Amino acid sequence: MDDLTAELRLRGLEPPYDAVKQELATRFAGIEEDAQRKVGTEFARQIGMFMRESHKPLH
Repeated sequence: MDDLTAELRLRGLEPPYDAVKQELATRFAGIEEDAQRKVGTEFARQIGMFMRESHKPLH
């Protein structure tokens, strides 16, 4: 529990979770999309490295 939540509860109020539920969902979705994009980029980079290595002549 963070300080703001504790303060609100001490005053007999509930934190406005419902009021910001959609905003939080939108932000988390954006974070997830960005993380997936980074994973996809890294995966493509590794595939490219593998392909370049596999085409090198064996010594």
